[in-house]
Amino acid sequence: MNGANQFIPPTETQMKNQLDILKLYLENIDDILDQLKQILISTHPNGSKNNDIIVLTGNFGQSTLLINFVCNARAHKIDLSKVVVFPTDKKMLDIAQDLGLNVFHHFKLFSTVSSFEEEASDYGNRVFAKMMYPKVVSCQLVIALGYNVLFQDLDVVYYDRNPLEFW
Repeated sequence: MNGANQFIPPTETQMKNQLDILKLYLENIDDILDQLKQILISTHPNGSKNNDIIVLTGNFGQSTLLINFVCNARAHKIDLSKVVVFPTDKKMLDIAQDLGLNVFHHFKLFSTVSSFEEEASDYGNRVFAKMMYPKVVSCQLVIALGYNVLFQDLDVVYYDRNPLEFW
């Protein structure tokens, strides 16, 4: 290795698994978009022309970060009506709903994503890559429906204003 990063190409099995995930996604895309569209419409009452959305995604292991984000935003009286959470497991779904957030969860969309019980030990490893799938897909879906997306990791909080105010 000599201090250099080494790329290990995916195995045949890993490539097949990725193709299966893509197939599942494409087979369900119409249903997924129809359901998500209803949630996005609800974030823009009275036909608001502003089509900005903040997208968050995560699993139960990151739930304390979501709770911290919401508590901080509420303490600063920051409107969260244009935040949509894409939880990857049932526990995170329940927490996001209990917090009163807009939530989109389609069982088949993230059914191939583990609950992330195993953690990524190295940046860029296979577990880390699996964790990136929901981030990419959640943004792609919202963009496909004609909305502007600000993706945010769960470990971010706002100092005193909603970042959409700067757009």
